[in-house]
Amino acid sequence: MGIEKWVAAVSLALFVMFVGEMISIYIFMTDVPETFEFGLEFDPDPKILQFISIGVAPAAIMTGLPYLMSRRYGSKPIGYLIIS
Repeated sequence: MGIEKWVAAVSLALFVMFVGEMISIYIFMTDVPETFEFGLEFDPDPKILQFISIGVAPAAIMTGLPYLMSRRYGSKPIGYLIIS
């Protein structure tokens, strides 16, 4: 398997990780415990920005890399990984 296939798979994994993080934040926001240690209100904006910088930004860069690497010869599996 070429390196572009591995990079496309890693970018897909980073997007899946971001979705999992957003689901966990949503579940936490719907049921904030009464004894929340960090204050009375939970502000999700800083956490969402942190998750974007951890997951989506590198995934977007890693999605473009296999596209540029396989642009000349074309590859259906890589195209499917990028589309998914």
